[in-house]
Amino acid sequence: MNHDYRIGATDADLKFNVNEDGTLYFVVVPSNASAPNSSQIKAGTDGQGNLAVDSGYIAASFSSPNNVHLSGLTPGNTNYTLYVTAEDAAHNVFSPIGLPFYTGTAD
Repeated sequence: MNHDYRIGATDADLKFNVNEDGTLYFVVVPSNASAPNSSQIKAGTDGQGNLAVDSGYIAASFSSPNNVHLSGLTPGNTNYTLYVTAEDAAHNVFSPIGLPFYTGTAD
């Protein structure tokens, strides 16, 4: 899974490329939160069952970039981790990946 991103003070936009069609699930959690497994990501929680700052899913296409918009982030160099997992049409669920990032300052 390849990715590209834009991170602002309170939101972020990410583009993911996947190697087959399916569903892409994501959560954003504080950087000190426990890492979630794939089931917890699909449920919108961190590794301890706490609700994520933002979560969701999109239909992911192999043929084009897949856009994810994150919102509700706290400005001012707040550290987060975005966890992503995917499920293909045959219901194979892939291991989560974690992408640490931090927000910018408010304009």
